[in-house]
Amino acid sequence: MLSLVLPLAMGFLIALLLTEKDREIGVYERIFLGYGIGMGLVAVEVFWIGLLGIPYTLLSISAVPATSCLALIVWIRHFHITDKAEPNYSIGADTWSIGADTWSMFTTPQRVIATLLMIWIFAKIVFVIYEGLHYPLFSWDTWANWSAGAKFFYYRQGLALDPADVNFFGTGYRSYLGHPLLSPLLQVWTSYYVGEFHEALAKAWQSLYFVSLLGLFFFAVKRATSLLMALLATTLLAAVPLLTFHAFDGYSDLPLGFYAFAGTACFWRYIISRNDKMLVLSGIFAGIGMFTKNEGLFFVVATALSLTCYSYFKKTNIKRPMLCFLVPVLAVSGPWIVFKLVFNLGYGHHIAQQFVGYDMFLTAIVEMLKVFFLEANFNIVIALFVLTIVLNGRVLMKDDIKYLFIIIAFVGTLFFGIYVFSEQEFRESLVGRMAVNRNILTYISIVYFYTSLALHKTWYRERSGLFTR
Repeated sequence: MLSLVLPLAMGFLIALLLTEKDREIGVYERIFLGYGIGMGLVAVEVFWIGLLGIPYTLLSISAVPATSCLALIVWIRHFHITDKAEPNYSIGADTWSIGADTWSMFTTPQRVIATLLMIWIFAKIVFVIYEGLHYPLFSWDTWANWSAGAKFFYYRQGLALDPADVNFFGTGYRSYLGHPLLSPLLQVWTSYYVGEFHEALAKAWQSLYFVSLLGLFFFAVKRATSLLMALLATTLLAAVPLLTFHAFDGYSDLPLGFYAFAGTACFWRYIISRNDKMLVLSGIFAGIGMFTKNEGLFFVVATALSLTCYSYFKKTNIKRPMLCFLVPVLAVSGPWIVFKLVFNLGYGHHIAQQFVGYDMFLTAIVEMLKVFFLEANFNIVIALFVLTIVLNGRVLMKDDIKYLFIIIAFVGTLFFGIYVFSEQEFRESLVGRMAVNRNILTYISIVYFYTSLALHKTWYRERSGLFTR
């Protein structure tokens, strides 16, 4: 339990500092933000301990998070609170009463629907947490890319960085030495608290990424639309089968999906509030995403591109916002990038890049359409996403929501580019479905977010209907 509480406490305090003046962000949302921040920074800290050659022990890996919590508490209580700043440190911040969304305004049918949706979401969360604590590490990809290396690091009490070591940095246990380390090092972190490398409890943190993703998603949608819309969208997101499976096993796609969405949601909050601290949060999440999977770089570039477009169209100076975003990215992920360059670990898969050809390119498009529309992996959100754009494209392009679309379009294009510039990826990841659905999983929550906002802006907002309150 302490392996989850300590990172959560540290992350919550950081989120508290960065969202202090935002009256629409309350304690529950800060908990979900803090979980992602805390777990990510703990993984980075364990990486640093390994770089410094300090043997892994419970004390050595826990010292920095524990002292950080104490320092943050002292800072908040004695140095940071001022009358002028008027920070929002209220633990009782009522994030359920944003706008006109109060239970008393609901009609009886709305109350029934809301209650049923909340019961379903709660039941799904209980199911996922229970299974996550009892379901052992199982999938080949989980073991080959993440968990075998984690077990090696745990029993070697470090990263084994001696170049003369035949098992240097997990060689023989890790398929690709260039894969980032968040998942393996969180398994190491948890195992020291458990007292052994327990193949179910080592990934106890995984299911809480699922819970935190749903929580952040709910509050982000609710703030922009309505309570019933947020409950419905959250229910549909929670019902994604692949998302549920990843909440049990030790893949890194769910954590990356969390960090991608959290970074995008904070970026959206910056657009709404013009609070630079939200860009700092976005940068922290994006940097941790790069330490989670190599594809995290896609979301960094996509957000930077969208921020550039925002500054261009709004005719604002790009320097300060871009620094607020990129400095945290580099602070978090920079050491890992330098480490990979020094040891020439590469980007992960060593695959010769060659365009698959015109015929295969058309086949790739057909296969993507099948994945999106003919296979029941992501509910109806892709169809709704396309319909909102086709029917209301001009309206949406005039709205700030277009900056979310830029992120989705850019990331989706980059993933598709991988399939058509590598025949191996084309045949295995796309046609063989080995990775395409997992790739979509990393940004599907952003698609749900965009679609929820788009439907509200173009339909529900102009009508007094079932889901407008």
